[in-house]
Amino acid sequence: MVGIIWALWHLPLWFIKGTVQSALPFFLYLFLVIILSFSFTTIYKYTRNIFLCILSHAWFNGCIGLGVYIGVNGYLQLNLNWRVFLVFLLEFIFSFILSIKLVHKSKRDV
Repeated sequence: MVGIIWALWHLPLWFIKGTVQSALPFFLYLFLVIILSFSFTTIYKYTRNIFLCILSHAWFNGCIGLGVYIGVNGYLQLNLNWRVFLVFLLEFIFSFILSIKLVHKSKRDV
């Protein structure tokens, strides 16, 4: 649910030529945002620290620079190369490991 709301929040960026989102299909962005919302939720549930979620979001936005370049028309273009997918994969693996640890921790506490 958070990922869908987040994607809708960023929807206007598809209508602004030159943004990274305008170079990306919306449904691919929706899929990626759901992965990130899962990741940020897991980080928050594990640490109870919103600042770490903010840092993770900033780190991810910085990593998007791996796939962004200025095209011949002067607008930002997105090159979905292996580095971008690697960042998403690492983000997903990290959050998956944290979620498993969180489940084990909550079972021990009960």
